[in-house]
Amino acid sequence: MNALLGTRFRLIPGYPGTKAIHLALERGEIMGAQSTWAGLNSSDADWISKKMIRLLVQTGPRKEPDLPDVPLLRELPDTEAGRQIGSVVSLAAGIGYAHWVAPDVPAERVAMLRKAYTATMQDPEFLASAEKQRLMIRPKTGAEVTALVREAAAVPKAVLEETARILERK
Repeated sequence: MNALLGTRFRLIPGYPGTKAIHLALERGEIMGAQSTWAGLNSSDADWISKKMIRLLVQTGPRKEPDLPDVPLLRELPDTEAGRQIGSVVSLAAGIGYAHWVAPDVPAERVAMLRKAYTATMQDPEFLASAEKQRLMIRPKTGAEVTALVREAAAVPKAVLEETARILERK
């Protein structure tokens, strides 16, 4: 965001994990953090209900349904290259926790794995367990993940190189 939007956020390293970062935020040691919407809903839902935090920006290919007024990172830059960099940086959030197999796995086996995955994501016992743990379950199809990867692969090489340069900055 510093490189794309001119913000002057300063990263504070050294916290061992999300719980420690969130505790530091509550104590006033830090003024902001990054988190997933699913994570906030699962571990810190009271922050949302009590309006203890203000969400600045979302990453991912589309907005969270609960956050229609929070802009996407890729919407904010004023150049096309900046918007493309925002899209590349947001790719991981769009893909989520994807599972994949080698390219030479037979198509019928890929279809079988996708069918089993879809069945799991619709299984009432699985969904009840996820709800009990306050976990968001929003699976993506193989076609959706493939489309996101192809979109990123279509970004011009110069934009990918600039994205890599930005992400290597300390």
